[in-house]
Amino acid sequence: MLFVGEFLSTILLALAAILMARLLGPSGYGLYTLALVIPNLTVNLMGLGMDFAAARFPARFRAEGKPWAAIAILRSITIFKSLIALTVSLTCLAFADQLASIALNRPDAGGYLRLGLAFVVFQAIWSLVYYAFTGLDEAEKSALVKISAASIKVVAAPLLIVLGYGVVGAIIGHYLGIAIAAVTGIILLLRSCKRLRLNTAKEIFGGSSLGQELKLVLSYGLPLYLATAITILIGQLRFIFLAYNVPDRDIGGFQAASNFQAVFLVFLTPIITSLLPAFSKLSSNDEGRGVDLLFNLSVRYSSLLMVPLSVAVMILSPQLMEIIYGREYLWAATYLTLYAAIFLYVGLGYGTLGSLFNGVGETGLTLRLNLVNLLVFLPTAYALTPRLGVIGLLVSTLLSNLISSIYGLSVAWRRLGVRLRIRGLYKIYLSALMASIPSILISKLARLPSPVILLVGGATYLIAYFMALTILRSVSKMDLENLEKAFSGMPLISSIISVLVRVELRLLEILYGREDRQY
Repeated sequence: MLFVGEFLSTILLALAAILMARLLGPSGYGLYTLALVIPNLTVNLMGLGMDFAAARFPARFRAEGKPWAAIAILRSITIFKSLIALTVSLTCLAFADQLASIALNRPDAGGYLRLGLAFVVFQAIWSLVYYAFTGLDEAEKSALVKISAASIKVVAAPLLIVLGYGVVGAIIGHYLGIAIAAVTGIILLLRSCKRLRLNTAKEIFGGSSLGQELKLVLSYGLPLYLATAITILIGQLRFIFLAYNVPDRDIGGFQAASNFQAVFLVFLTPIITSLLPAFSKLSSNDEGRGVDLLFNLSVRYSSLLMVPLSVAVMILSPQLMEIIYGREYLWAATYLTLYAAIFLYVGLGYGTLGSLFNGVGETGLTLRLNLVNLLVFLPTAYALTPRLGVIGLLVSTLLSNLISSIYGLSVAWRRLGVRLRIRGLYKIYLSALMASIPSILISKLARLPSPVILLVGGATYLIAYFMALTILRSVSKMDLENLEKAFSGMPLISSIISVLVRVELRLLEILYGREDRQY
């Protein structure tokens, strides 16, 4: 159910982003994006890992037969996080003009910033209830919290823009869904807690104090928080670098290109998530060979989908930008080309190394991995963004992710005995490269409307990629079956993957018979 909620909310948010970008134009969309930077940074950095604790401890206490303890810990987390959110929100509101001037380099954006900061408490609660329902084993309510916020945004934000409220309407529409979903979530959470047996479990738990509960929460959540906080910080620092070096128009184009991340994550997340529990069941010391095998499988299956998807997006980026966002954004196709190149790193463990380290209990390695990313990103972005603008920022992002991935592979080898197996991977990259040739020719030479080029170029690439995989024996029947299994339960995507798997299985059968082995 969580997969379904994430998938549907991602689709709705992508639709909202497209409509808003088209209605606001590049400059307005860039200003809207900047207005969310400080509120988003505030909410995420003040969390202190409490969301992770809200998912873990209710599940743990319920399993131990202590439902009262689950309620007590959720109450403490909710109160503590709400107070922090309120305090931070009021403080930032008092200095909104200074923050707009210093952090965003937009002195006239103070009003937009105040509007976003007014919803900080709602955003903090919205995130918390999502994780709390996960801990209470009520995944359908977690999905509801996500989907309801996205559903309201996709209607409210474009409507308010059309009614003439512009950037203000976009900001209100964005946070209106979150606020309503947060209030609804709290009401549902209170009802869920009432169903737990308070009186019988209270004696078992012993009635710990608020201070003891918060100590337990922070001792668990802080290590996880530090790793994720670095990733969040990098994401928001990108916009702060851009705010000082490029106009709103360029920021709008960059955000429009970045929105394509949702497409990549729809395909990458199920593979990583399906293998994470398997990592957790293996000991990094006793089952080294098992961890090594699972890691290489996850990298292999990720590469089978992400490498060709990345290459196809890079080739057809002008057509994608024009069709989805309009001709106003056609100039930003270069941003999309560079952004898509990041996902070529999946063959180096990009997106998988963190799951590996967390799965075997080495969360400190995840922190170091993200820290290396940050330490490379900061100086390169500082040096390149003033000279090259958005392109410089994207180049620094490519460099920092490349170096951190290589570092992660070296640490995985030294600490866990996990070594990346290049054999087989290079055939996937070669297949994707070979398949790109006809699509590049179509994209660059054909004098046809963009929708036709996208359709013909995309279909040509898909066919050529399948043929290259088959000829080079880059994939086996076992690979395809495991890949299909990883996406089972995903609406729409599972059907697409199943069709592609059957096509490739048929090609393998035609050329090589009914062999069932790893090539």
